[in-house]
Amino acid sequence: MKKYIILFLLLFVSRNVFAECSYEQQAKLNSEASTIKAIYEEEIGYLDSSNYVCADGQEECDNEYAYFKVSILNLSKNFYIKVSEGNNTIKTITFDSVENGLAYFNVDNIEDTHTYKFDIYTSDNTECSSSLNRSFYLTTPRINEYASYSICNDIPDFYLCQKYVTFEDSGFSDFVEKVEDYKNEENEKEQEKNKSFFEKLKDFIKDYKIAISISAIIIIGLIVGFIIIKQKRRKDII
Repeated sequence: MKKYIILFLLLFVSRNVFAECSYEQQAKLNSEASTIKAIYEEEIGYLDSSNYVCADGQEECDNEYAYFKVSILNLSKNFYIKVSEGNNTIKTITFDSVENGLAYFNVDNIEDTHTYKFDIYTSDNTECSSSLNRSFYLTTPRINEYASYSICNDIPDFYLCQKYVTFEDSGFSDFVEKVEDYKNEENEKEQEKNKSFFEKLKDFIKDYKIAISISAIIIIGLIVGFIIIKQKRRKDII
């Protein structure tokens, strides 16, 4: 009986020794986990016509809506991911969720920004299971209602006129003021660019007239002094 107990203990101990997560295994998993990342892209969905009603007076209305598709790349069976926003875990993604090399989830509320934390854990498929390997973050932007305003038509690349932004809305008045300031600056740059050589020369003289006057006086003084010295040398020679 004692012999069987000893044999059982040896088997139990050896099993735990061989199942231990080695440094080499952990290094390999770290390298693999470093390739896991998340990206987002805009997608267009369509509402079911039976679930929404057009506004009064509209016979037809737009049933399109935009949302973000967050895709997770390079997730293997060696890992699973806990996705959280703030203090709330919103989903756990495993290798079973992968389709065509990607696992994904949708963000339907794009009127607000969202910052997601991705905690990558090793799975039971490894000997380092349930260990937090690494974490990373992804922020999805919010849709900018001002982007569709006519004031933005000529400057779609200006940061306040882009379709999706991550900064907070500081109010319509502030938006208009900054857009107008930006347009004025761009107009001044364009006017400066289109000026002729003589117009630029005139502006240069106007801006630096004091320095130019002093320089001119010094140059004239040097020339006069040179002429006086030269004439004096001639008299001395005669």
